[in-house]
Amino acid sequence: MAGKLSTFGQLVKTIVPRASAVVLFDHLARPAWVSDDREHADLCALAADLLASADHGGPSHSMRCALDAAASYAFLMREPSGALAGALALAVDGPFRRDEMLLPGVLEVRLGPILAAGARTIADPVERLLKELAATVRADAAVVSIPQQDYFHCHSAPESRLHDPAVLRTAASMEITRRVRQAGDVLCVDKARTAPAADPFRFISAPLRSAATVFGVLAVFAHDSRSRFHAQDGVIAARCAAQLATLLDPVAGGAAYFSNRRSTNRTDSDTPQVA
Repeated sequence: MAGKLSTFGQLVKTIVPRASAVVLFDHLARPAWVSDDREHADLCALAADLLASADHGGPSHSMRCALDAAASYAFLMREPSGALAGALALAVDGPFRRDEMLLPGVLEVRLGPILAAGARTIADPVERLLKELAATVRADAAVVSIPQQDYFHCHSAPESRLHDPAVLRTAASMEITRRVRQAGDVLCVDKARTAPAADPFRFISAPLRSAATVFGVLAVFAHDSRSRFHAQDGVIAARCAAQLATLLDPVAGGAAYFSNRRSTNRTDSDTPQVA
């Protein structure tokens, strides 16, 4: 992904030769690629404001320019479905005369193909969080489930021994969610099954909270053949659950996110119980 983003960044500089800095942001306004090693707080703030306003019908681009300083631009990147993928921000060194200014609307048209391509390359924030979590705790799969919104997202490595999303969806959406609501905290189980003859597995689950309400669950699964999860794994899962809750909280605007990312991993079979 970094290589593709670097290519997009260089293309931006080809289209806007005067650009002194280019930054690509994800859906959460976090830098995914930067053209140099600087922090660019001004571009970060501009992109964050633009992304925040997008949920309320705001503009697709923004610009700030101080006298005798660089002009900062930010442009939304959307997926073909219309879902917000991130933002592209760039700085053009000044000073400027009024007739030298690049209008953001004109620049947005010129950057149109780059914005569309960048939206397809920025990693989905839920997928990225699940992938990082699974790698960190050495899990075969990581899932997030919000039953009332019919939302389910699963990350499972190709070599995983737990690769059936229908089984993982059922486990996360039904039994594990019930246990998380009862326990009210991180739950770690060393041996569970979805059916009497099924292979045993281990799991950690953590609730997704909106204020004091549990609205979903994060769970990581590992085949019984791997070693037990440690207490630190539960701490890491809880930290990831807090990040996911911020992103997906239906009260705080998360509905706009998962309404465009419904999983197709569904099962109409009888609900197996976690033993």
